Amino acid sequence: MRFTSQATYALIVALLPLYVGCQTESNSATNNESDATVETGQSEAAAGGATVAEATPSSDQAILGNAAEWTTLKGRFVLDGTAPDAKALTINRDKELCTQFNLKSEDLVVDENGGIADVFIWVTTSDVEIHPDLAEASGTVRLTNKDCRYAPHGMVMRAGQTLELGNDDPVSHNVNLPFRANNAFNQIVPPGESVTLSNLAKAERLPVKAECNIHPWMSGHILIQEHPYAAVSGADGSFEIANLPAGDKLKFRVWHAAAGYLKEVSIDGKKQKWRRGQFEEKLEGAEVDLGDIEVKLKLFKL
Repeated sequence: MRFTSQATYALIVALLPLYVGCQTESNSATNNESDATVETGQSEAAAGGATVAEATPSSDQAILGNAAEWTTLKGRFVLDGTAPDAKALTINRDKELCTQFNLKSEDLVVDENGGIADVFIWVTTSDVEIHPDLAEASGTVRLTNKDCRYAPHGMVMRAGQTLELGNDDPVSHNVNLPFRANNAFNQIVPPGESVTLSNLAKAERLPVKAECNIHPWMSGHILIQEHPYAAVSGADGSFEIANLPAGDKLKFRVWHAAAGYLKEVSIDGKKQKWRRGQFEEKLEGAEVDLGDIEVKLKLFKL
């Protein structure tokens, strides 16, 4: 028995490394399976996260998506030629006040870089889609008698908005607006007071001339449209119409008081003929920049 016990003990010692090795391999296999499960689980979670992200875009993605739906048209009207010096106006009423402003003709206003001010541009496509934020016409726009002139000289508004006619001068002015689609208006505006028009419910085909019968050199223009897509070029000739439907081909019309419809222009050195001042543009991308739109001096009747 003693021998047997010793033999048994020796056998156990001999087999022990094999047993431990088997257990180690078994545990390693189990751990590997566990690791594989964790990795697979992480991969599935990542895939699930990607799916959720695609189904529910982040705010940044949403903004980018909206930018693709609406676009801005911009450009700058530039005179091709040398603008003549603006003529001094004949001041024959309220001279003590009005002569101090050195008033000059605003028939053609061009800045030092050739930019043409007061060029009107608007959409003429009848069924243009309107941005949701602009669905309702609201607010007040103001045309002011200031320093014996109209400010601004050219302006746009939307049918349904309120037009405020103000007088910032210490003398009376009258505002004469011979609307065609809307009721014509001609009324005295006393010093420091204003008159509001809230019945301008229709679009006007062209800009309407504003005059002052008391001071005959005063003039300006107002364009009323049923949609919000209209602009007037600023002092540097630039314009911008925002929130237009991207991807659409829209018709635009261009007009200036001293030229009427701008029928002949050049863009990137290429001559273009715009029948009755109208052109079409496919609005692709978040912004459409026409660049410099050159207009020859001979088109202006000065």
